Amino acid sequence: MTSPAIRRAVHCPITALAFFARGKEGGDDEVERYVLVGEDTQLKVYEVQSGRLRLEVQVFRGQAIHGIRVSADNLLVWGARCVAVALIRSLEDVLAAGPSAGGVVRFEVGEARDWIHDGVLDQGRDSGVLVTLHNEVVEISWAEGRGLSFGDVLSPSRPMLYTASVRLLADGRVLVAGGTVFGEILIWTCRRGGEGKGRCRVRHVLAGHDGSIFGVDISDEIEVGAGRTLRLLASCSDDRTVRVWDISDTASEGEEKEGGDESLLHEARETGFGYNEIGSSGEGTVPEEPIAVAMGHMSRIWHARFAPLPPGRPASSTIPIYSFGEDSTAHSWDLELRNFKGLGGTSSEVTGARASPAISATLTHQTTFSNHDGKHIWSSAISSRDNGTILVATGGADGKVALIEEGQPVLDVGRSDIRDGGAPFSTMVDHETLALLDAPVKEGKNAKNRNDHLRRYVFIGEDTLLSATQSGKLLIGSFGRGSYVVGGVDRRWISR
Repeated sequence: MTSPAIRRAVHCPITALAFFARGKEGGDDEVERYVLVGEDTQLKVYEVQSGRLRLEVQVFRGQAIHGIRVSADNLLVWGARCVAVALIRSLEDVLAAGPSAGGVVRFEVGEARDWIHDGVLDQGRDSGVLVTLHNEVVEISWAEGRGLSFGDVLSPSRPMLYTASVRLLADGRVLVAGGTVFGEILIWTCRRGGEGKGRCRVRHVLAGHDGSIFGVDISDEIEVGAGRTLRLLASCSDDRTVRVWDISDTASEGEEKEGGDESLLHEARETGFGYNEIGSSGEGTVPEEPIAVAMGHMSRIWHARFAPLPPGRPASSTIPIYSFGEDSTAHSWDLELRNFKGLGGTSSEVTGARASPAISATLTHQTTFSNHDGKHIWSSAISSRDNGTILVATGGADGKVALIEEGQPVLDVGRSDIRDGGAPFSTMVDHETLALLDAPVKEGKNAKNRNDHLRRYVFIGEDTLLSATQSGKLLIGSFGRGSYVVGGVDRRWISR
């Protein structure tokens, strides 16, 4: 007779993260904060303050967790086509009772018909929506002990998405941003109930990235004074840029555009990258410009996220944004808003062949955090404290979760080498490194393209990096205090 397999030890990438807080009465100091960690099929709950593992539960039988969403009443977890929901009350009860009590968090589990990219829960109701691989909004509902049910499927079109972000608007509509394989972002809304139920409207087709879209994030509504609000979108891509777009006009239903949604969908690309060309006849939609663009990562960027505003605190003209990449670094940026021309997406002004954005902004790099080993930050979560400080969690392919507060890592969880201190990490890669890759290029008729970039890199020492560029150059770099020195590799190093 064979004994059943027992899970003794495992080293898996961290594929989902979310923050969760208990006890909001009495001020921020009395709030117990936890980070929810998706590792393979397991959901783990760690205390933020101590890094202590408080709870571990298997959510799915054979599917890794890809996403976690927390609302006031419910906990949503998904991975591939699997989705599960649990009551927040049951999670709070288990945490309050402690591990010796043997409490269980019970999930209602179901399976959607398509891969899930994002989800959001209705406040005060046992329902929500999912966004799936083929640009569809799927309604879900559940009842304790009765499982999950899937409702209407809404979509204006069915391109394949690499990523998606979804928000519930105050008037009951659903706002979706979906990033496609061909570098475009579809912004659309749909109505789930009441008059106009089932109606979907494409609001924007945003082009400009020179690569597949890997991450999109819709901001909260941002107060900018005089009763005006903004809603922004952050995107990141294979081209290693972070871009910010104004999508404030999605706050209202808007007027039906001439040609309907088909005129916008016609502009959606079926192949290639970059801006669509506008015909000389004037047909088609004028491409919209982002309000800010910046580059800082050495490799592809998997996620770009806005920091949420602290409860009850209006926004200033500076908005924090974080990006997370294949190079295992997290970058913090300040988005400085300026030059308001009026709100509502693209303004009536047109510069050349592209529509001028309603506002302008500058995206300025602040800090680079290098807290993971190897490559890839696969997951991230951001929370704002009542005192205005920002808490960031990153999960890597190294099986580690790093917590960063006010620009400094405070703790690593999920590994045996947990640290209690808040000392900053010393390994920093400055975003100005990219400018050094314009390095010695042959002049003359056969000169190579100066727009070179890194293709592969490997650490060959504690502070030494060997890299190869797109054109075939080998570079060796040395990290020092506050600097990064790049030089060519001696030809004697190259074996024939």
